[in-house]
Amino acid sequence: MAILVGLDLLGVRNTWIHRPNLRCHRQHLDHRQDNVERQHIVNPTVEGPLPVQSAHRERILRSLPEWFVIESSIVQYVKDVEYMPTLLCHHDGNVVGFMTIRRHNLYSAEIHVVGVLPTHHRQGIGKALLNRAEEWLVSEGFQFLQVKMLGPSRPDENYDKTRLFYESVGFRSLEEFPTLWGETLPCLLMVKKLTP
Repeated sequence: MAILVGLDLLGVRNTWIHRPNLRCHRQHLDHRQDNVERQHIVNPTVEGPLPVQSAHRERILRSLPEWFVIESSIVQYVKDVEYMPTLLCHHDGNVVGFMTIRRHNLYSAEIHVVGVLPTHHRQGIGKALLNRAEEWLVSEGFQFLQVKMLGPSRPDENYDKTRLFYESVGFRSLEEFPTLWGETLPCLLMVKKLTP
C-alpha cells in the first residue's frame, strides 16, 4: 500500500517549506548548515510496512559511515530487518530512506534502524517515515515508540543532530545506559507517547 505523505495529510502546511529552528538546552541549530539551504521534498512517497529487499537497506546504511561504522552491526541490521516491518521512502522512483520497526509487546515498539541517503538529509524524509510509522503503530494499538542511540556522555556531532531531530518530533530522553552496548558506547533511550 502506498501512502502519499504531504502537506495536506500531515496538517503541517509550513514545516515543509519553512523549517523552524530547533532548540535544545539553550542552543540553536540553524536550518542552514554549511551555508547551504536544502529544499524539502514536497510529497515524498512512503510505503509500508512491508517486507523489502535488503539491498536497499544495505546500500543506504553503507552510505552513512558517520553513524554506521561497525561492519558486524551493518550485517546484523540487514539480517534483522528481514523479519521486521519496514517502511520505504521513494523520491523520483528511487528508494531514498527506510525505517524498520521492532515490536516489543502489545503496547511498545522501537525504531530498530533508520537510514536516509545523505543527499536527502534535511528534506523531510525522516519525518515522513516517522509520521507513517506512527500512523501505522497507532492503528495497531501501540501506545509508545522508543529509539536508542549513542548517548550524550560521548560527544558526537552526528548523534547530537540525531537527538535534536528526535526531540523536535516529540521524543524525550528517558535514560542513558553507560554500559548497555559496551564501556565506550553509552546508550540513550528516548521515548514518545503515541496519540491517536
